[in-house]
Amino acid sequence: MPRLTRWPRDAKGAPMHLLAQICCADLPEALWNGLGPRKGWLLFFIEVPDLKEYDGEDRNVQVLHTLCPGSLRQLPDEAASVRYSMIRDGYYHNIRPGAQKFWRKWPVDIVEQEHDQVRAGNDENDGYSITAEELYGAVVSQYGVYDEAINPGRMMTWRGMRYFAASIMKDLQPDSFKSYFISYLGLLEPPETDEKGFEEELEKRAGQHPEIRGRDVGRDRQAWAVKDTLRAELKQERRTGWLERAYPVIDAKIAEAEFLRDRTRKELDDKGKGLSEYHRGQKKRFLSYQIETLETLSKSRADLDTLLTTYSGPDDEARLNAEIEITGQECLAWGARLEQAARDIMLKAGACDPETAITEQDWDDLTRPLTEASPLHWDMSYHHIRLSQNSRSYNFNEHIRSAVREDLLDIYTRDNVASVSLPNDLLHSLEASVRRFDPYLPNRMGNPPDLVQSRILDEGDYLLFQATSDLPIGWMWGDAGALYVTISENDLRKGEFENIKAWIEGH
Repeated sequence: MPRLTRWPRDAKGAPMHLLAQICCADLPEALWNGLGPRKGWLLFFIEVPDLKEYDGEDRNVQVLHTLCPGSLRQLPDEAASVRYSMIRDGYYHNIRPGAQKFWRKWPVDIVEQEHDQVRAGNDENDGYSITAEELYGAVVSQYGVYDEAINPGRMMTWRGMRYFAASIMKDLQPDSFKSYFISYLGLLEPPETDEKGFEEELEKRAGQHPEIRGRDVGRDRQAWAVKDTLRAELKQERRTGWLERAYPVIDAKIAEAEFLRDRTRKELDDKGKGLSEYHRGQKKRFLSYQIETLETLSKSRADLDTLLTTYSGPDDEARLNAEIEITGQECLAWGARLEQAARDIMLKAGACDPETAITEQDWDDLTRPLTEASPLHWDMSYHHIRLSQNSRSYNFNEHIRSAVREDLLDIYTRDNVASVSLPNDLLHSLEASVRRFDPYLPNRMGNPPDLVQSRILDEGDYLLFQATSDLPIGWMWGDAGALYVTISENDLRKGEFENIKAWIEGH
């Protein structure tokens, strides 16, 4: 950008991010009916956090037209982070250790496509869309950046190790890990084996309580607090007798599975020949499921018998309760050790040049503590009321998959030397993955836009730029939608870009 050109800022004074820079000389003559500049450069700037819909005053998107490209300008230090993270963070832009705050610099070629409708604003948007295979004339991965072929199984650089460690540290925060442990059926306290009976008793007591009777618990905070107190009291009472309460629940589940099994068998015998192949297959699969359920429930009942035999004395249930709580806390301590291992990885990675390649030995040494198995603890399947003692390992493969995508894309877009340093098979798979795009929602200039929610543009407006959600670059507009920038015919004719309109539409 020219040295004397002020860096665009939003209405709050925050520096905006460069979205795209386009050489006007590369634009087809027919674009926008021949209107608009064909000399100089168009620079698109955007303020991401507040961009929801354009109101004409916030100027969350700005377009500059410069006659020369100028020199390379760095983003002001106080700029917010806009880069979309693929590391389990949803559709949010955030600052992550070691990550650049801005989008990847990704040179692109302008590809001209003739279109019958050169004017925007026509709702008959059935124009030709080119496919990735047609555009590149090369292999395109149908899975995009989620293709397992671009997962080498470990990070390639120390920057990638920062991504990896940050992802795991977020997952292993105490509250998150506790939820993770419980969601995988781990027990931190004696279980409630009769949840229906518990809720019925709780509702009965709540209905009789003077501070709750006749009040909307969902809206009344005081009533809600009273009910929470009743829940805690009932939970404490039911710490005893939970093993015996499991029997009626299991027996009811067995009776239900037997009924469904017998009914399905009868339907197959009586009507089997009259059913279509698809529906007969459905019935057979349902029958197999009920048979498997009965086998599991029978094992659950036998295990319960063994457990009651083992813990049969007057103090044995209290001993089992204490054992469940102690081993549960040991597993939480295991989670804390894993979190510390991730922090150690971050500390080591932060002391290294982020662009430097990481050796396989470094990877093995740093991730070895993450492979520690958990202490033996109690689990319970609430569906089958089955208790068992287990040890588990922490599965960090998803963290590898998500972090390595960003690591490889950073390498690929850094410079030509960095990209060719990747193994040939990995480089070819990566290129095949980034070629993928949605032919119905491509990046485009001119022609009717590919609108996600609305139908047409305002009369007389032209599509200046359409940017689609693009994981390799790091763009994410709403829920995998697109950003639209339009301009009036009169402003385009005069080359004035102060009054553009911009908005996003998500799915």
